[in-house]
Amino acid sequence: MVDIPKDSLHKHIHSCVSYIPVPNETVAEQTLYQLKLLDKAGAITASDPIEKRLKLLIVLFHYVAEPTAEALKKQLDAVQSYSPSR
Repeated sequence: MVDIPKDSLHKHIHSCVSYIPVPNETVAEQTLYQLKLLDKAGAITASDPIEKRLKLLIVLFHYVAEPTAEALKKQLDAVQSYSPSR
């Protein structure tokens, strides 16, 4: 989980991306296993920024759950285009 401002960035993300398809159970379990390995190796941490987390998930889902990866790309675009002055 990533802490983000609910009334600003979170709201912006939801205005840009209304739905992220859930991958099937096998894909979700395999992805979680890969994330645990990356965490154990120190390649990811709980303090990683949202952009890094989204990019990693996009890569992990790219070939095994393409609709999920595409929705996460849209979410990343929303995060990167966010301007607090909106």
